[in-house]
Amino acid sequence: MSDKLNKLSEALESNIPTTKVKISDGREITIRSMIVGELKLLLLAMEGESKSGEWYDTLQEIVNKCIKNDDVKAEDLPTGDLELIYINIHMLSK
Repeated sequence: MSDKLNKLSEALESNIPTTKVKISDGREITIRSMIVGELKLLLLAMEGESKSGEWYDTLQEIVNKCIKNDDVKAEDLPTGDLELIYINIHMLSK
């Protein structure tokens, strides 16, 4: 059963659009578009009267989920890189 789930998961992931983005330190990272779960997080953050820190945490969470490189974490990126990555993720998701 787990083999079937792995194959299904791989098939689903292969259909999600990806692209590469060059960040300020010269690294090129691979990102994927947002899926329904991340879009829901974004909508909840936008609708709620959350504090700016919570909004930023949500943005970092979405970016972390969409970055395919294991060595890149949103918490470690400069704000400009975080915004650039998010804009590219958002463009992929439309």
